Amino acid sequence: MVYLLSSMPYLDQYNKCYKNILTINNEPNGPLKAMVRRINPPKLSVFQQQSACCPCQTCYYAIKSFHSPHELLCLDEIPQLFNFLLLNNYTIDNSLTKLMTNSSIKMSNQLLCFITYNP
Repeated sequence: MVYLLSSMPYLDQYNKCYKNILTINNEPNGPLKAMVRRINPPKLSVFQQQSACCPCQTCYYAIKSFHSPHELLCLDEIPQLFNFLLLNNYTIDNSLTKLMTNSSIKMSNQLLCFITYNP
């Protein structure tokens, strides 16, 4: 299975700040599963509404921080995430990532990369 890692803005209601967190499109297989938490993020704005044309996703699989497991992983921890992935039999799919990065089709969240798990 191919997984999409992406970044999205997130309103941290506990710390009262906005930050960018990393998400994965599905619950992953392998060791990364223990690093993922399902969240239902609060709206970033009162103007953010559901649409029948392209409904917003309401639940996400967010990656937990390596420093504080009760927190969500921030962009500054990407090196630790890549190290974890490579040490735990995940492969970063450079060709698929490059294909989507260069595509005129843009996703709502910022693409980081595609990965696969090799048990």
